[in-house]
Amino acid sequence: MRFVDFDKLNEMSKPKFHNSITDMFTKTGYCFVHIPKNGGTSVESILYDDKRVGHRTSKEWSELDPSGFKEWKKFCIIRDPIDRFLSAFDYLTSGGRNLIDAEVARRYVRSCHNVNDFIESMREEIVLDNLLKYFHFQPQSEYILSEDNLCMVDRLLSFTNYNADLADFLNIDSTQVEHKNKTIGKRTKREEINQRNLDFLSQIYQKDIKIFTYSETKSDDVFGDLIM
Repeated sequence: MRFVDFDKLNEMSKPKFHNSITDMFTKTGYCFVHIPKNGGTSVESILYDDKRVGHRTSKEWSELDPSGFKEWKKFCIIRDPIDRFLSAFDYLTSGGRNLIDAEVARRYVRSCHNVNDFIESMREEIVLDNLLKYFHFQPQSEYILSEDNLCMVDRLLSFTNYNADLADFLNIDSTQVEHKNKTIGKRTKREEINQRNLDFLSQIYQKDIKIFTYSETKSDDVFGDLIM
């Protein structure tokens, strides 16, 4: 894996599709668009008996099952993009959970002394391009927006109000919601990012910032909304 080019490595990280996944969506009535580092494992546990749906975009689900996509209640969890970035950074700093994560960490994270070093390294175009294709750093906007910036899910649930919003949407008691698969080990704080790098991240994830703000204020059907 050490000598595999990044595009091939990234392709290897993508989930394999099986009809049983869309069958689960049809059975439950819910299509969960699982954006990495946003607490999605807990949703899979509640809705799909711990079966994994994989990190696919709304557009991918619409192409895999066009008729089902029209019928399912489509939703995702949206997180503050800076917090999500830090969660992904800490996740890779700890080595990730598979060989592909470990290889991405070896190439891009391990040589950095801290989060500011890592962000500075992203100013190199090839590094930035590669990392933004890797699903842990891929913008949330790419999971839920069409090419015309129209929202392709029915509900945006805010990570800030994770338990309450998810319980209300699924019509279950909030005590049934447990945040699983949290990143373990050292947690990097937002305050550790210097202003120069914070501005850089805000520019990279400017669409995500708008979507997150939208998710904090919009609690009803957002399918087809122009968010940008």
